Amino acid sequence: MIQKEYQPDIFDTGSPIITSNIPCATSNVAPSISRDANTANFNTPDISRIADHLITPDTDNDSETINTVHTSRENPIIGIPISESAVNIGQNQLIITSCSGSEYQKDIQNNLHKDKMRITLKIPQHNTEPQILDFIKTHIAPKVKYHLYFEVDFYKEFTKVLQTHFTDSRIIFIKCTKFLKDIYDKEQKDRIIKAIHEGRTNHRGIEEVTKERDVLLAKHPKVCSGFHEQL
Repeated sequence: MIQKEYQPDIFDTGSPIITSNIPCATSNVAPSISRDANTANFNTPDISRIADHLITPDTDNDSETINTVHTSRENPIIGIPISESAVNIGQNQLIITSCSGSEYQKDIQNNLHKDKMRITLKIPQHNTEPQILDFIKTHIAPKVKYHLYFEVDFYKEFTKVLQTHFTDSRIIFIKCTKFLKDIYDKEQKDRIIKAIHEGRTNHRGIEEVTKERDVLLAKHPKVCSGFHEQL
């Protein structure tokens, strides 16, 4: 998918979206987080604020990654599993890059494609691990799945922070290897589709292209939303 410059509404809550495979109700999330002994190492004054804004959308069907995730209790080696899928399939997306200065910066996009949240996190090149730790304690909720894409490779630093500070927590991170670009403008969609037909697919018929599209829609129905009307 292709992205144009687009800025949706920016909010300060950064509220993660809970998928249906997480067995907790919105109304009792905050008490369970603050009192659950299983999250004793996840001590942060802001966690109740995060929990207050949790929302429950439709089922997240990213089955290709769900079976790769293990909590630290299930897997004694703390780490971030890697998936070959696109970060766009996640309901809570974390795009990680770098910035100047000594403190991290964040941009939060809620209601991305109606039911997703994306945080663009800029990490300083120096003082990196303390800033990652501060971000996780402030903005990441336990037992919620986050898909990560590293534009700048801070993968080792994130892993080290988890191994050092969250050995008994329920943080669920998945590293994705792809980041598809979003398309919001209808005219841009039309130009892309025309280029596909006139370029690399000019030797194939429309029927073959349509079949290829249907396969993509079946695999990633939310990511590809909006294309089926045009192809």
